[in-house]
Formats: sequence, structure tokens, C-alpha cells
Amino acid sequence: MTAVAEFSIVVETFNHTELGDTGRLRGSLGAAVEIAARGGEVLCADAAGSPALAALLAEFPGVRRVDAAGLGYDEAKRRAARHASARYILYLDGDCLPEPGWLEALLAPLRSGRADATGGFTRYDSGFLASVLTIMDFGFLLPRRERILECYASNNSGFRRELLLAAPAPDGPASATLTPNC
Repeated sequence: MTAVAEFSIVVETFNHTELGDTGRLRGSLGAAVEIAARGGEVLCADAAGSPALAALLAEFPGVRRVDAAGLGYDEAKRRAARHASARYILYLDGDCLPEPGWLEALLAPLRSGRADATGGFTRYDSGFLASVLTIMDFGFLLPRRERILECYASNNSGFRRELLLAAPAPDGPASATLTPNC
């Protein structure tokens, strides 16, 4: 009998499709594979469907590719969550590199039952523009302390899989405007 993973890390390629930064995606996948060695699995939500991406994924034989070609950012991640086998879903964008403690920070509240969803702080690389992007993209995560999140971004976050599948974010453009209490 095959053991079921405790957590599934979903890495998306949507940002790679927009920006084409193969090095950054390779780093995200490598980090996810390293983390998953502690009881998880890695799925790649392939929004590109390109031969170049297939060649990149061949470098990571343990990563399961989920065809998400033509889907939007959230829809691609949602499809990967449906294909995951683990109890917890952790989202890591294809242009993000997790810091030490990332796994534990997202999983601990889920494991203990204190939370059904968790979110982390995403910081862009150094420089003025990076600081502005950090605040613009993830400003609702401030202040940086444990608390109930009233909305979340599906980057750098974790969920109980059953809850995520039962109550997904709405489809389509309206999902960007449905942010109560933010």
C-alpha cells in the first residue's frame, strides 16, 4: 500500500508564462521538492503547456504535472488541488522561494486544528520597486503576526484540502472584486 502524503505543494506556472523566468521557476520547483521530502508531494499546475516547460519538468521526475493550459491563475491552482492526494494543500508561486521555516509556519496551525487556512508574508527581492510590490500585492497580510485572515491570496498559503475543495474561490473576473473585510 502506498503512503498518502500529508501535504501537497502546488507550484503554478502562470507567472512563468507571463514573465518567462525559467531560473526562478526551477528554483521554486527545487525548493518544493526539497521540502516535500519531509512527507509531501509536489504538483505543478502547468498553465503554459509548452514543450520548454515539459523539458524543465523532466528535471524533477517526482513532480506531478497537472494540465491547466488555458486556465487562469486561481483556476489552475484549483485544478491542481483537485488532483492532490494529501490532507493539506500548500500554494507556492512559481516565482517564489520559501524561506526556512515556511512549511512549519503554514502547517502548524492546520495540524493543530487552530486554523483551516493559513497565509504567509511574501516579500519580493530587494530594492525600492520590490518593496512597493510587496506592499501592493500582499499589504492585507500586515501586520505580520498570527491572526485570523479575512481574505487571502492563493500564493504562500495553506488549506485543509477538503475545505478548499468544498468552498473554492469564485470563478472568473468577479473573484478579484469579492474581497469582503479587506
